[in-house]
Amino acid sequence: LFPTVSPFHSQNPFGGAFNGTTQTFGSGYYATPVALVNSNSDQQVDYIRGVGGFRGSFGALGKTWDWDLAAQYSKSDGKYGGNFFYNDRVEATAGYYALFGADARGNTIGAARTFGASTGNCDTAILISATACPTGGISWFSPDFLTNGVLPAGQMEFLQGYEQGQTEYIHQYVEGSISGELFNLPAGPIGAALGFQIRKEEIDDQPGAEQQRNNLWGSTAAGRTKGSDTIKEAFLELELPILRDLPFFDRLTANLSGRISDYDSYGTSDTYKVGLNWQINSQFRIRSSYGTSFRAPALYELFLANQTSFLGQANVDPCRNWGTSTNQRLQQNCAADGVPATYNDPGSSALIVTGGGAGILEPETADALSVGLIWTPSFVDLSIAVDYFDITVNDQVAQFGSANILSACYNSENYPNEALCTLFTRDKNPASARFNQILTINDSYVNISEQQSKG
Repeated sequence: LFPTVSPFHSQNPFGGAFNGTTQTFGSGYYATPVALVNSNSDQQVDYIRGVGGFRGSFGALGKTWDWDLAAQYSKSDGKYGGNFFYNDRVEATAGYYALFGADARGNTIGAARTFGASTGNCDTAILISATACPTGGISWFSPDFLTNGVLPAGQMEFLQGYEQGQTEYIHQYVEGSISGELFNLPAGPIGAALGFQIRKEEIDDQPGAEQQRNNLWGSTAAGRTKGSDTIKEAFLELELPILRDLPFFDRLTANLSGRISDYDSYGTSDTYKVGLNWQINSQFRIRSSYGTSFRAPALYELFLANQTSFLGQANVDPCRNWGTSTNQRLQQNCAADGVPATYNDPGSSALIVTGGGAGILEPETADALSVGLIWTPSFVDLSIAVDYFDITVNDQVAQFGSANILSACYNSENYPNEALCTLFTRDKNPASARFNQILTINDSYVNISEQQSKG
């Protein structure tokens, strides 16, 4: 599908007379030629992984201790490609410009590009790609194109290209642990395990050059996503026998564990877990645990270069036709922003920008509680367990969603000081063809969600 061509284009068979300021749609229409073209995309991922290590045992404190040391290296190398249309070439040949001298990107066009001036030849003023234009330009309104959707081979080759991007992800670590028994208590020996891990993760996604400079017609754009993180961790776990062979206490043991993690990307975090296992008698046992955990933001969430997409005004703007709304706060805030009560311009799509949150994102954290009763009757081969759990995850990494950002802004009691109101821009220029439309929305990754699970 090719760009909508202005009614003022000299070759538009559906155009009409231009009276100097406006175009009456009763006598002139925008036209959208449709080209039948082959679309191709491909992807190939090469992956390698190597793991090596040693393990053994040694004696200490009168006990036998086991140890292991291991290292891993893995690399994923993906190449992806596809064909596309050069945005600058389409604009330069399609006579694609709007009212009052603005091109498809909203850029002001000089005197050399006035209404009706384009004749289908290449407009070198905005032609970025260093490729000679086909003689005579593009046959947008030739009978063969209008009837069959076919352009001459040379013209299609000029408009269409193919490029390849590459994504590389590297994961490497070294880790070691020691486990054994420390000493004996009246109820039994204390078990212990301690260890460490050092790992490094790297990501480098390089879209094609034309995509990086936002020169793909009718398509979203992406920049280079590159970053790395180094993590150093140490952990300790103890198994403590507390009571044994007593009335109502066949066995009572506790498990204590903790881990400290240091991330280059945001700093240090610690987590822990406390568990209790109470064997009342041969038939009944109670188990419970409480612990914390966290998830560091992924490299993609941290270092994603700004990517773009599009949504229609009706999908994102709650102020459209706010005069018919029964929401008084919405009415008040939209009016305060200068949006007319009857505003209903479908307009051009809003540009949605999504990027990473390096320097802003914090890790997700969680608290988990569980309590369970296990019954193993002696008179039948059967085991029944009933468990209760309560898990809460805080500060989950997510995106607000474009429509949610605007809705929360215009429904806020703190308008216009609501922080979400800073994440989008509305055209405030009365002389602009996009007056009152939403221009851009920043929908990047943030710590925003909470999730709870009980059962």
